[in-house]
Amino acid sequence: MSSAWSKQIEKHYHLQVPPELASWFDDGLWRQLGQSEFRYPLHPEQFIDPADGTIWAGFMLPDTLPLVGNQYGDWLCLRVTPEGKVAEVICWNHGGGDWVPYGRSLSEALFYDACLAGRAMYAVEQAPAPIDIAECPTVRWAWDWTARYHPGVGISLGQLCVAQPAIADRLLAVGVAETVIRRDKMLQALDSPLKSCSDPELAGCLDVQWEPEFIRWIFDTDLIPLAAREALGQLRPLPLGCLFSQDWGSAERQALAVIHRRQDLGWPFDIAGWAAERRGDFRQAIALYAQGVRTSLFADEGVRFRTHWYPEGLGKFAASRLDHLRQQLPPELRDDHYLHLFWENDPSSLRSRLRDYWLQRARQHFKRKHYMHAYQCYFLAGWDSGSSDLDVYAEILEGIVASATASGSSALSSVARTHQRFLRA
Repeated sequence: MSSAWSKQIEKHYHLQVPPELASWFDDGLWRQLGQSEFRYPLHPEQFIDPADGTIWAGFMLPDTLPLVGNQYGDWLCLRVTPEGKVAEVICWNHGGGDWVPYGRSLSEALFYDACLAGRAMYAVEQAPAPIDIAECPTVRWAWDWTARYHPGVGISLGQLCVAQPAIADRLLAVGVAETVIRRDKMLQALDSPLKSCSDPELAGCLDVQWEPEFIRWIFDTDLIPLAAREALGQLRPLPLGCLFSQDWGSAERQALAVIHRRQDLGWPFDIAGWAAERRGDFRQAIALYAQGVRTSLFADEGVRFRTHWYPEGLGKFAASRLDHLRQQLPPELRDDHYLHLFWENDPSSLRSRLRDYWLQRARQHFKRKHYMHAYQCYFLAGWDSGSSDLDVYAEILEGIVASATASGSSALSSVARTHQRFLRA
C-alpha cells in the first residue's frame, strides 16, 4: 500500500522520515511530473532499491540518496545525518560531482527550483517567457509545506510566474533555501557585463590566454591592466565603468553570512578570503583561506565563481592563495603537513597523496576506536579532491561502512552500503 512507503523507507534506511517527506511518499506526489528543472521523481520502490545508473558510486556523496532528477544526470539528493535524520537536500551535478545545498527539506529545494523555473527571483533581460508553474501539483505541494515550516514567507503561487527579484530577499528573511540564494546573490554581485560578453575569441583579440589570464580578469576586473581595459572598451562598446562593474562588498557580506552558519563549503571562504586580500587585510584573508582549504573541492563552485585560474598542481584556490601569502603565514600554517601536499604543486600525484593522507588518518582513528572521526577521514579520502581511479573507492566505502556501523549509525551505514553495492556492479 502506498500509505506504507514512508514506513518502508524508515525501516530500510533506518531514517527518521520527516512529515513533509512522508507526505511526499505516502500521498503520491512522486507520481506527478513537475514543470521546473527537477521534475522527475523516483518511485518509492526505486528509492528503496535504486535502478542501475541512479547511484553514481564514488561520485555522489556517500551520505546522500537521489530522489528527484532532471533526466540529464543531475539529482536532488537527501543528505543523512549520523542520527538518521534528513540534514538537507543538495543539488548534485553529474558533470563534475559538484554539489550545493538547495534547502533543509525537499519542499524548500523544490520551491527554490520552482522560483528559478518561474523566473520569480532573478529577472534576466530578454529571457524566454516564464513557465506557468502555479498549477503544478508538486509546486503547490512544495509551496504548502514551505509555508507551513515558514509561515512568514508571504509569497503567493501567482508571484512565481512574475520576475520579482525581491522574492529572493523574502525567502532569505525567513530562512528558505538560504545558502543557495546567498550564492546566487554573490554571483550576481560579481557578474560584470564583461563576463557575459567574454569568450576565448575575445581573449585572442588581446593576445591573452583564455585560461588562466582572462579567467582571472573575469574573476576580479580590478586585475585587468589599463591598456587591456581600454582595448576591451573598444571591442565591447559599453561605458568602461559599467563593463567592469562588480560589487565585492556585497559578495563578501553574503559569503560571511554563509560561513556564519556552516563551514563545509569552499566558495564562501574563497570569495570572502579574496575580498579581504584585495583590500590588504592579509590576516583575515589567511584565516579564511586556512578554513576554506579543508573543504571539499566538489563544494567550491570554482567554475561559476571563476576561481579556477590557479596552477593545477596547487589543487584548490585557497591553497594557491596561502602559497602566495606563505611568507606572511603563522608558523603553524607554514609547517602544516596537509598544506604542503598542495604546495608540492604536482598535479599528477596530488589526488593520490591527499587520499593516502586521509586513509592513514582514518585507519589510525579506527584502530583507536574513534569511529566517527574514522568515518570523516574515510569520507575525505574519497571526496576531498576525489580520485580518477574508481577502484580506490572499494576500500574507502568499505571503511565508511565499517566506521558508520561501529559508531552505531545504522542510517549512514545503510546509505553507504547502497553506494557500495553500485560500485561493485
